[in-house]
Amino acid sequence: MPPTTPDIRDIKPVVEVPLGVPWWLVALGVLVALAILAALVVWARRRRRPRAPAAPPEPVDAHALRLLAQAQRELGDDPEEAQRYYFRISEIVRAYVEARFALNATDLTTEEIAGRLAGVAEFPGTERPRLLALLTAADTVKFAKREPTGTERGDTYEQAVRFVTTTRPAPRASEAAAAPIGAAVV
Repeated sequence: MPPTTPDIRDIKPVVEVPLGVPWWLVALGVLVALAILAALVVWARRRRRPRAPAAPPEPVDAHALRLLAQAQRELGDDPEEAQRYYFRISEIVRAYVEARFALNATDLTTEEIAGRLAGVAEFPGTERPRLLALLTAADTVKFAKREPTGTERGDTYEQAVRFVTTTRPAPRASEAAAAPIGAAVV
């Protein structure tokens, strides 16, 4: 080497090379990927597992009778409770009429129901006065604050049950064939 050439150069300082993506963002991406993978595994296992058959829906008449019995059991002696009881009985019967005869009874007044019953072909004509008497009696307790006696409360319950049982749909042939001989089809 010629004497004018400088000696060996000194070592340069360490330079940090940026990764381009912060470490916490990489960790977050890994966690999201693991969560998606776990969800896919759970979904795949549930798809393979045989499902139990869904229970058939409760018939509208059985549902109404069950709710009426529950309302009867919860009835007390308080006048305000009697008013709630009549609201509940009216609500159950109206919901039954709506589900059974496709008449929007839950949104109609008793007078509007009376006017529209004639247009319902399936509705038995003999039950029209009974239904209207039941709803009118309930309206007097609900809105006119009439206090019914204990026997009136029981009679109202019996009228509602009688209405539901006399207007229940006829059993389908498949249900009648499936029922054991001598058993009542509900």
